[in-house]
Amino acid sequence: DYWASTQAGVKVGAIIDRADEALESNPATALTIYQVVLEETAGALQHADDSSGVLSGNAERAMEGMWECAERLPPDARAELFNYCLKTAAKDKLQGWDYSWGLLELAADLVETEAARDALYDRLATLETKRSSSDFGDSLNEFDQSRVAEIKLTVITHLDGEEEALKFITAHKHLTRFRAMLIEYHIGRGDLDTAQALIREGQDKLARPGGYLHGIALHYQKYLLEIAQSRGDTKVVIDQARALWLGRAGHGYYDILKGAIPAAEWPAYRDALLSDKACNVELVTWASAQEGLWAKVRDMVLANRYLLPSYQLEIEKRFPDEVAEAYVNFARQIMEKAANRDKYREAAAFLIRMRLLGHEEAGKAAARALMEQYPQRPAMIDELKRVL
Repeated sequence: DYWASTQAGVKVGAIIDRADEALESNPATALTIYQVVLEETAGALQHADDSSGVLSGNAERAMEGMWECAERLPPDARAELFNYCLKTAAKDKLQGWDYSWGLLELAADLVETEAARDALYDRLATLETKRSSSDFGDSLNEFDQSRVAEIKLTVITHLDGEEEALKFITAHKHLTRFRAMLIEYHIGRGDLDTAQALIREGQDKLARPGGYLHGIALHYQKYLLEIAQSRGDTKVVIDQARALWLGRAGHGYYDILKGAIPAAEWPAYRDALLSDKACNVELVTWASAQEGLWAKVRDMVLANRYLLPSYQLEIEKRFPDEVAEAYVNFARQIMEKAANRDKYREAAAFLIRMRLLGHEEAGKAAARALMEQYPQRPAMIDELKRVL
């Protein structure tokens, strides 16, 4: 169950600590511990409630430790580790988790010969067959296809060189991750037209029924923004920065947008932007605060109580009377639906805070009124007494 799994995870963590301590002086010993922890933890996760992530966190630490060991092992021990990765990745208890992929990624980093390449590719083919079985669907999803291709790319880069690696990436541009690699390659070389064509192809793919993924769409827009900045294309910079900010890609795009628009035109553009249907309440409030539009911030926050923590001090300082009145309303709203002490305490806290706004007596009056309105709630009365 949850608690037993967490407790087990803590105890296994102490074993991982021993491996970490041995890593520098005796990597072979540390490696043995990491291997045992990985396999035993993966097996235990099949029948454990690891909602806390403590138990599985040890498997992640074991994987990281094995990578650290690989860098410190002599050639013969690295070859043994390569064979271990291939063998263990195929074990049933690792299927359904990322650990089998992680072991094959480590194996790819250890490949030194054509024979090792062939062995790794054979194991990948076996794993692909397992993942394509009825347990996982009729075919590999794009994420797993990318994992296979990236493992092979590591080997190709190491054994065959950058030119062959580029050919392999190009041949796999239908995979989102590889398309991104290719786009970044061409942007880095200054071949912006080719990069832009690849982006448009990717966007066309997203436009197909069932193909849209918000995160990938934002990445393509980031690339288009980078290209526009390189070309000095202000119009495209504005369009992409706007779309990225409205898409919740980061507040830095608001600054880029503001910097691209002449100062005299900014107030009108800003007002239109904040009125856009795509501009949700969190973005409107944040931008209004950045622009010093505190009356607008006040109105947004007092109408949407969940926004209060980020702006409370500023609006209290600027609008003590309006905020105090809102706190009374908040307390009443909470009490209408409250049925536990935590909510009573939250409501009382608003009334107590009215002291800081110069409205202590109004807070006390509101507390008394609530006590009279709900005399059958002893826990509520107990909390409201703190106001008095």
